[in-house]
Amino acid sequence: IFLLNFYNLIFNGSFFGEVTEIKNKRVLASKNTNKEIKMAMYGDISSVGTTDACVVTVRSRRGSYHQYEFSGNILPKFARDYYQVGDTVFHPLFAKYPYNETRKPSLPFCFYCGNIGDTPEEPCSKCGGKL
Repeated sequence: IFLLNFYNLIFNGSFFGEVTEIKNKRVLASKNTNKEIKMAMYGDISSVGTTDACVVTVRSRRGSYHQYEFSGNILPKFARDYYQVGDTVFHPLFAKYPYNETRKPSLPFCFYCGNIGDTPEEPCSKCGGKL
């Protein structure tokens, strides 16, 4: 169930909602800039630092709240530009992030894994989804 993300059918099925809050924060992350190694080694406190993050809160039409965290170098700025309080969003089945129905994304963005691509015509390089 967890390996194939079937829990999304039960807990995070498709829904429409509205952005109610956007918060900025700092989260712990690895300082390692190597793209192949994205985690800090156990016991090596010097490789751990903080990074920028943006948390977008969406209230569904049924009244439940969902939070989406965008962290890293590019994703927080993208989220601040793409989502605004009051925007109507749609969360597709099995997607990680909601689609904003009010405006188009400024960069080719994969809603299923959170990867930012180069061109919208090509599939996502991480998961193969449509950008």
